[in-house]
Amino acid sequence: MRLDADRFGVHVREGNEEVDVEMQVPPDLADELGVDAEPDELVRESVAFLLEREPVTAIPGLITPDAISRSYEDYYDEIYDVAR
Repeated sequence: MRLDADRFGVHVREGNEEVDVEMQVPPDLADELGVDAEPDELVRESVAFLLEREPVTAIPGLITPDAISRSYEDYYDEIYDVAR
């Protein structure tokens, strides 16, 4: 759900665990990645990326693409691959 121009709220459920996550997406992220994707698609794919690597309860309440890429070097490559 879009909260404002560059912030999205996501309710994530995995098994019996649930968290609410807020993700900030810079307006120019798709252009920087060279993909034709809407911000909400980048949010979905980013959360899916995190869920493949850590339990839902380990996802911080506020995430940004830069923060994800600091933890996972392959983040931008993966997002590029699924969003193009």
